[in-house]
Amino acid sequence: MAQLWSRVGPFTTVETVWPFVRPDRPALIRTAIATLLLTAVEISIPLLTRAYVDWITGDLRWYEQAVPEWGDRSLIFLLLGAAVARGGLLTWQRALAGGIGERTAARLRSGLWSHLQGLPIEKTQQRGSGRLLVRFVSDIRSVQRLVTEVAIQGAQDLLTAAIVLLILVWLNWWMAIPALLLLPAYAAIFGFLNPELRRHSRAARRRRTRLAAFLNERIVGMKVVKAQVREEAEAAQVRQLTRNAARRGSRLAESAATLQGAAAGVVTCSVACTLALAPGEIAAGRATGGTLVAFIMLLGLLAPIMRRVATLNRSAQEAHVSITRVKETLDQRVEVGAAPVSRRLRITGGHVKVRGVRFAGDDGSLVLNRVSLDARRGELVALVGSSGSGKSTLLDLLLRFKQPTSGRIVIDGRLITNVSLSSLRTQVGWVPQEAVLFDGTFLENITYGVQRLPSTATVQEAIRRAGLADVAARLPGGLEGSVGPGGQLLSHGERQRVALARALVADQPILVLDEMFAGADAAIGKSFAGMLRELATDKTVIVATQQLPILLVADRIYVLRRGRVVERGTHRALVRRGRAYPRLVATGRKRRSATKTRRQRVAPAPAGT
Repeated sequence: MAQLWSRVGPFTTVETVWPFVRPDRPALIRTAIATLLLTAVEISIPLLTRAYVDWITGDLRWYEQAVPEWGDRSLIFLLLGAAVARGGLLTWQRALAGGIGERTAARLRSGLWSHLQGLPIEKTQQRGSGRLLVRFVSDIRSVQRLVTEVAIQGAQDLLTAAIVLLILVWLNWWMAIPALLLLPAYAAIFGFLNPELRRHSRAARRRRTRLAAFLNERIVGMKVVKAQVREEAEAAQVRQLTRNAARRGSRLAESAATLQGAAAGVVTCSVACTLALAPGEIAAGRATGGTLVAFIMLLGLLAPIMRRVATLNRSAQEAHVSITRVKETLDQRVEVGAAPVSRRLRITGGHVKVRGVRFAGDDGSLVLNRVSLDARRGELVALVGSSGSGKSTLLDLLLRFKQPTSGRIVIDGRLITNVSLSSLRTQVGWVPQEAVLFDGTFLENITYGVQRLPSTATVQEAIRRAGLADVAARLPGGLEGSVGPGGQLLSHGERQRVALARALVADQPILVLDEMFAGADAAIGKSFAGMLRELATDKTVIVATQQLPILLVADRIYVLRRGRVVERGTHRALVRRGRAYPRLVATGRKRRSATKTRRQRVAPAPAGT
């Protein structure tokens, strides 16, 4: 992170943010015009006040010809007009800047989301949902402040400060010396404290990110926390994380407060020195009472600017950290073929060939080692193996959620690495082990991702085949009934069936199922085995399972052990001559028998006993 931070400077910041700001160039021009006019009006007020004071004291001197006979009233009207104009211009400028910031944040969130969807699955899983959520909320909010506060407000402050200093010198160079000397002193203090402010800003942001990630994980896993009676331990952990975040935030606030105190001190010293020099200059005729008033008012314009330096610098530091993290995400390479390409996969035969595929994990260990298999249309192919044997990884490779280290995966003679991801995934149906549902209606979840809205008959048939007819009738509203956030109104098995119905509605030529029948009883296993056997008459069906009813009707079974295919054949052939397969079947039977016994023990006693 530190190395990446060292490479992110102002030019990199502009390079990263500008593509998202560029569509607002007309608004930027209007904002620049509003800023120039606002600066001119703000600086004109001290000068008009100087003229009015000199009019009252009768010391107009060289500019008395510019003021008409009723000059006192004209100056008052000009001051009132300047005040009204300042209010209007400030409103216009802030509205324009706020709009630019909001639209920039919206484009950045949309661009970041589009990029995240193109990243390999393991990249997003490594970051975790909590940290990615921080990118979308906190980090992009910091970038928004960079545009609206640091860039636009900072540009106005810099312009105002430069013009104020020039006018001070023009009014009386001797009285301007204190301000000219004390400003470098403030710059030295700023340069000394800025590295510390940057360090505390990075540390505070890291701790807030850890807190957000921790809370997100615990909210998702709240049932586990309660089941393991970990409420007090988790509360203590949250208290520790919040204390760490507060400690770093306090140090950041202390550094910013030091800069703000230094700014106030510099301005106060400048005013005091100006007051000390004023009597001599007025007595010598080089200054007037109006000049002194204008000096104090102009120094008053510098005071909020110098105080804002600390605030703007803090926002800039936080924005740089956020941009570093957003840029790190945007720089991640997307999946090969994620962008639309001309080569589209057209599945006609549904013949899947896997040849010598190897896949290594992040630590270099082989998860799959020279795996080969075949699956054709009209076949039901089963993958069997203990946990960690590589079944799910192999299915991930078929959908290109992961890329093989070596080897080839071919569908109908086409390498899947040479076709667009969209054409592959729209023709290969996937039913995951852990079904994911979204907050919406029963019908919306079943038809999610379907290219064309299916007919009512198609949906009803998918519901029937997936065994969801009773569920649809039970929900208030039927098909239009809500399943709740994450499908929480449905049971785990019902959510799996919705995922299966989703694949049935899509009617894709290849269907891949990953352990979705784990834990199902014999009756459910038989019903699903019959359904899969029926589906396999005109599809290529590949299923990772330990369910014996499905294995009995499978055309071919591949037994995986430690990432290798150690046996293959039908159930009957593998039971007769296999070694690993019979042990797996026996283990599965024992597990199902133990589960059945536990269910019988907890079953309610019949009435009247």
